[in-house]
Amino acid sequence: MARHVRPLLHPTEQDMGRREQDFKRRMTDKIVTLTIEKLAGLGDGLAVHAGHRIFVPYTLAGDVVRARIVRETKDASYAAIEEIITPGAGRIQPVCRHFSACGGCTLQHVNGDDYRDFKQQMAREAVRKAGFDPACVEPLLCMPTASRRRVDLKVYGGRLGYYEEGSHRLVDIEECRVVEPALEALLLRMKPKLLALPGLTGVQINGVDDGYDIVLSGGGSSKWQVAGEKDVRRISVYERKEARTLFESGPVTVRMGEVTVNVPPGAFLQASREAQAVMTRFVQEAAGDAPDVLDLFAGLGTFGFPLSTRAQVTAVEAEWAMVKAMKEAAARHTLADRFKAERRDLFQSPVPSGELGDYDAVIINPPRGGAKEQCAMLARSNVKKLVMISCNPATFSRDARLLREGGYRLKKLVPIDQFVYSPHLEINAEFTK
Repeated sequence: MARHVRPLLHPTEQDMGRREQDFKRRMTDKIVTLTIEKLAGLGDGLAVHAGHRIFVPYTLAGDVVRARIVRETKDASYAAIEEIITPGAGRIQPVCRHFSACGGCTLQHVNGDDYRDFKQQMAREAVRKAGFDPACVEPLLCMPTASRRRVDLKVYGGRLGYYEEGSHRLVDIEECRVVEPALEALLLRMKPKLLALPGLTGVQINGVDDGYDIVLSGGGSSKWQVAGEKDVRRISVYERKEARTLFESGPVTVRMGEVTVNVPPGAFLQASREAQAVMTRFVQEAAGDAPDVLDLFAGLGTFGFPLSTRAQVTAVEAEWAMVKAMKEAAARHTLADRFKAERRDLFQSPVPSGELGDYDAVIINPPRGGAKEQCAMLARSNVKKLVMISCNPATFSRDARLLREGGYRLKKLVPIDQFVYSPHLEINAEFTK
């Protein structure tokens, strides 16, 4: 996943029709009564019927449901709820009217204790699969419910929202309980204007200092009027794979420690400001007094700039716009002698083990796909301190296994519930060799 977010390619109406028809052809007419045993790794309820595993979204332990089998494979089947016969003891009323239609939040029906236990077990299982002792996993840190500062919305057929679960049908949202209240209010105010723009296919919004940065995808956007929207810092539109600014009320920045960085349109930022602050403290404590630090997949210097107050930092990032922003910020804050930004595609050209040995600590914050090639190099290196920030427990397990085979010890892991109500989890891990 690129760190500098570009618009997604949106399916045409014909494409969507074909996909829906293919999905319906896979449907079966089999209706079964199931007792859900537990929440499985991706947040679906798991039942066993006639010796066969069946996964049912929006269920939990203790639910007795009538479910329609929608897809069958050799190893498992996947079903949709027809009726909840008896709700499990942990079932609660969802907070959002779009729950079970919108594919964004899948765990709003799970009570707080069971929800937190599910996330905690995700972290422990990720550690176990990597071959480490789960005893190193610390208690889950929960972020506020309405704390996401970043959204990526689709526009199609007079609707603005998120895709339905397992579908390319859009849910036309009237609320979103996981985003910052100011972002939800802004989004609902802008919705009629956005839907009136001909050719618009997507809207990305990032929370920045003093407001929000908006990136539009599709044509017909250049005449949008935003008078009176004091929360809007900038509006850009992607044309020919480049962002063109339509409106800007002033500098569009984020604070990384004591450093103010200009934000390129659509740049990668952590989904929650609160979670970013927690992760930054974790990285600082884990890096300790290391005098020379390498920051891989550095983004806009989220972790590197705060570390530069006490260490020499080399920040590596693939996207030129973000590298340029870090260079300019370092020069503006007279940090050029302590903070260096380099452009490098770490998937195509990972930093080799010999070069890694020049650093006392390495920070690595890969995208959801992980960083298998770079972790293989780290495993062969002599780096004593390694901090990994991962948003995907599955790829964390794979990459951490490489590190273990290379002689690393997992000293501490802190799970953070940055993606509230979803089956996703942020992992903060400290390794030593």
